[in-house]
Amino acid sequence: MVAKYATVSFSQVAKELGVAPATVYRWALRGVRGVKLQAQRVGGRWATKEQWVQTFLEQLNSEQVFESIPKKANDQQFREQAELSDKVLRAMLDPKGSQNLN
Repeated sequence: MVAKYATVSFSQVAKELGVAPATVYRWALRGVRGVKLQAQRVGGRWATKEQWVQTFLEQLNSEQVFESIPKKANDQQFREQAELSDKVLRAMLDPKGSQNLN
């Protein structure tokens, strides 16, 4: 029955997962990609449960979370944007060249 109520400190979680304690605080207070670590105050200190950490990690690694992240531009889009930026910059530096942005 005690295990049901056993809590772990943020420092313990950080050590176990190889992250800084501040990272665990951030997970609980602000979350990551819309997922928050469930936590509670115990005697004035923040704590969580092993099950809550497991649930947090599972939610964070779920397909739905990754689908909500905006996709990065591919190489072709990056090159096109870089070429356009280069043309605009050249036009700004050379007023005669501003007519030739196409």
